[in-house]
Amino acid sequence: GNFVGIGEYVYDMSTSVEENKILKNQIIQLEKMARDREEYKNENDRLRSLLDFKEKEQNYPTIGAEVIAKEPGNWFQIFTINRGTMDGLEQGCAVLDSQGLIGYIFDIGTTWAKVATIIDMDTNVGALLTKTGEQVVVEGDMELSREGLCKMVYIPKNANIMIGDPVETSGLGGVYPKGLFIGRIKEINTQQG
Repeated sequence: GNFVGIGEYVYDMSTSVEENKILKNQIIQLEKMARDREEYKNENDRLRSLLDFKEKEQNYPTIGAEVIAKEPGNWFQIFTINRGTMDGLEQGCAVLDSQGLIGYIFDIGTTWAKVATIIDMDTNVGALLTKTGEQVVVEGDMELSREGLCKMVYIPKNANIMIGDPVETSGLGGVYPKGLFIGRIKEINTQQG
């Protein structure tokens, strides 16, 4: 009797090992499906926002592009896109995403273009406070660029500014057209310099 019992036990163990393999494979497949679903959702959201952007910015001719090279790190001051003069782009073109202004093309080839973003230290943008229409300047800053931020300067003395206020391009300076969304005020520093 003992021999049979042990034989059954060994058989049951081998069955469990086989079942575990099957279950592990099923888990791997389910995890992959979940990842795929998340990727499809993200891609869907991205395409939807680009469509909304296209409709919103129909005053300007736009060309879609992808980033093909960038600096290491989360935030980057300069990157390269896969469009160039062959696609009708030229130096000085404004670059946007679905959220608003990114920067401008400062160097270009036939099939590529380098973009300096608004957080780049050498970049400044004529801007205005959407709420009040007051003229300001937005410029890159070494410290802030590490957080993907830039600063607003030359603010009128009695300007009515609040955290969360939107800022847009003024159209002055000839680089950017008027009315492109730049961002929102995150912090107000009253110190000079």
